[in-house]
Formats: sequence, structure tokens, C-alpha cells
Amino acid sequence: MGSRYERLTGADRMNLLAERPGTPWHVGLVGVLDGRPLTASDGTLDVAAVTRFLGAAVPRAPRLHQVVRPTRLGQGPPLWLDAGPVDVAAHLTVSPVGGAGDGPAFLDACARVLRPPMDRSRPLWDLTLLPGLAGGDVGVVLRLHHAVADGEAAVAVLGALFGSGEASAATRPPPVPAPAPSGPDLARDAWRTRATAVRHALRRWPDSSRLMATTRAVTAQARGVLRPAEPVPATSLLGPLGPGRRLAQVRVPLAPLHDVARAHGASINDAVLAAVASGLHAVLAARGEDPDVVLRASVPVSLRGGAGADGAAGNRVGVLLVPLPLGEPDTVRRMERIAAATAAEKVRARDAGPLVVLTSTLGARLALPLMRRQRLVSVFVTNVRGPEVPLSLAGARLLEAYPAAPIAGNVTLGVGVLSYAGALGLGVVADAASWPDLRVFVVGLTAALEDLVDGAADGSQHPAGPG
Repeated sequence: MGSRYERLTGADRMNLLAERPGTPWHVGLVGVLDGRPLTASDGTLDVAAVTRFLGAAVPRAPRLHQVVRPTRLGQGPPLWLDAGPVDVAAHLTVSPVGGAGDGPAFLDACARVLRPPMDRSRPLWDLTLLPGLAGGDVGVVLRLHHAVADGEAAVAVLGALFGSGEASAATRPPPVPAPAPSGPDLARDAWRTRATAVRHALRRWPDSSRLMATTRAVTAQARGVLRPAEPVPATSLLGPLGPGRRLAQVRVPLAPLHDVARAHGASINDAVLAAVASGLHAVLAARGEDPDVVLRASVPVSLRGGAGADGAAGNRVGVLLVPLPLGEPDTVRRMERIAAATAAEKVRARDAGPLVVLTSTLGARLALPLMRRQRLVSVFVTNVRGPEVPLSLAGARLLEAYPAAPIAGNVTLGVGVLSYAGALGLGVVADAASWPDLRVFVVGLTAALEDLVDGAADGSQHPAGPG
């Protein structure tokens, strides 16, 4: 028998612990809405309509009306408690984009929204509307603490908030919070859960083949982190993180990129990783460093057991450590090499499961300081399959969508990828002090993606030097 309460998982707790001053730990969606349905007759933003819509949508996703209750020693892991009716106004902010409302001004405004940590005394989400974009469109930034959801679960929350309308949600009554458990109740539940886990472990003990397989997977996982098969070059891509962030966005059509990847035995994610390698090659060359090196990207892989999201909240991911051959001059060949490496890594990651050291509070506390000194991973890349049909907020269609994933440790660059309504949106998040040359990376990334898309259009391969 498991816990009577909805406890935070080890990964959820690690995501709370990972947050520190200057390093918020939330995932975000940066989007552009059709501003016409949101504009009142006097030309102002109809905030009341958005508030009503969100109030009806919040009951669709439990984490949107739950808070984290900390526990004391002996009471087991923290738990999710229902907060009851949510004051949507406390989660909704309007922040007009200044200046001409162009791309740079919009991205700077989004970076400011993403910068502060979230208030843990209330449900861990908020939404900011940014009117003033060119053409009358309205920007939007949705933030979810990483403890609430991984990438796939975040897409499920996105579907709950940006739904087909408030009528379908209005029939669902607001949640009624259950009485909060007492300290003794939590302690009894924690000891009962531990005893059950021990009994199950003892019953499985005779299954030596399963035990050996798990042991081998964990050993391989640790060896891959502590003793990489290839030497790790030192580059300027790693360094301390400051409080500032710079954002960039790239958007490409999904179908041709999918076609060229499939034609070469690769995936969309492999194509993106090949483009990321091209951008990193360009940056290292511009900085006067050796660009013909092999660097590793940390890529989360879903452990939900299926091809798509199961809609459950929380975090269920393993980690791929994918080598990026920056010196490979042909874009397609680079993608093929990455596809082969990714296939092997997926088997290892699914066998090993989540990083074992991070599934306990003590392990996470020990591992997090090491993350600020590691040299194994040079970039974070996250790819999530998003909705295939357009979403809307209070009748305003979501025209574009880009993820904004956190960066941590000493990794100063992250690339989030989200497929949405026939397009692939890449959201780049970089440490502001470390990346004054972020445009160099974006140009190299974009050129490689266009090279692949053009190759799909004319059926040919376009050898192109990195960057």
C-alpha cells in the first residue's frame, strides 16, 4: 500500500531544491496571441474576460489549484494539498511591452517576466499578458514551477489553460479542499509506506536477474557521468550563472524537417541537435576556441511508458547524454551520427531510469553543488511534442509558441523545442553575462535548420559547414 496522501516524488523534491537565489527553476511558455478578441471596445485589454476564462479552466488540472505543504523530520516527503478556489487575479499580470513592440523589446520583456522565483505559498503557476506588440497582437508568458510538471505534463497543463472555451470547464465545480492531515497522521503514513516498500523489496529479492539488470543499469549510469568514454574539452560554454537571461526564438515548418529526418533514419530531436551543434561550432570559432570538438548535450527522455504524454502531473524523465560532433561539416551526416548515438543512449537511459542520486533529498543536496563544477554537459536541449491543433485563450488564438526551459549548474545555454500546430518553435535561454554573442549561435542554428528544410524541399543533401 502506498501513501494515503499525494506526496512529492524524488524528482519533484529535487526540482524544489534546485532553485536558489538568482536561479529560478520553472518552465515557461512564451507565445503570441491574436489580440483582437482580447481588445475591449475602448481599445484596452479585456482582463476581466481572461480572468473568467482562467477561473473556469483551473479546475481542469489538479496542480493548478494545489500547494506544496512542507513536512518535518519523520513525516515523510512533502505533499500536494488542494488550495480550494484559486484567486486567479493573483496569478494574472498585465505588463505592456514598451517601445515599438518589436521582437527584441518583446523578448526583453519576456526575460524580465521569467526572472523572479515563484511564490511557494500559492499554486505554482502564473500567467502574464504583454500587450503592445506590432500589429495589435498580445504576448503571453505562462510559468509553471518544474516541481509541478516535466515537459509532457506541462503540455497537458497548457491544454487545460488554453482550451476550446470556458463552457466545457464551467460544468466542473471548483475543488473542495480536504482537511489537512496532522503531523501524527503524516508520521504514521510515512512509516506505513516505508514498511510496505521494505516488504515489497524483500519479496523481489529472489528475482536475481531483475536485481542484476537494475544494478548494471545504475552502474553504467554512474560510470557514464563520472568517467565519460571520450575526453571532455574545456570551453567557455561553462561558467557561473548570473541572474540575467537572454532569450531568442526560431520557428521552422515541422513537416519538411520531419521528412528529411525520417529519410535519414533520424528524428526531429536529432535534427535539432545537429542544428545546435552547428550553432555551437559558430560560437566557438568566433570566440577563438577550437570548434572541431565533441561536446555533450543533456536531453531528457520520457519514462512514462508510451509514445505520448499520459497527462499525469509530476516529473518522470531520464537523461540522455548525446555527443555532438561539432566538427562534422555536413549537416545531414551530422544528424545521422547524432541519431545513431541517440538510439544507443535511449536504451541505456530507459534501463537506468531517473538519475538515482537525485531521487532522494539527501542525494539531490549532494549532487546540486557538483552540478556547478561539472564538465560533462555543455548544453541543455529539451524537445516536447505539443498540440497539433491550435489553442486559444479567452477566444484569442495562440499563433506562436516557444518553450523557455531553465538553465542550471554551470551550463549557460538551453534550447527548448515545442511542436505546435504544424510548426517547430525553438526557445533559446542563455545566461546574459556569458552570451553577449547569442546572435552568433542563433544564426548558426537557423542556417542548419534551413539547410535541412531546403534539402527536404528539393530532395537533395546540402553539405554545409557548421555555422
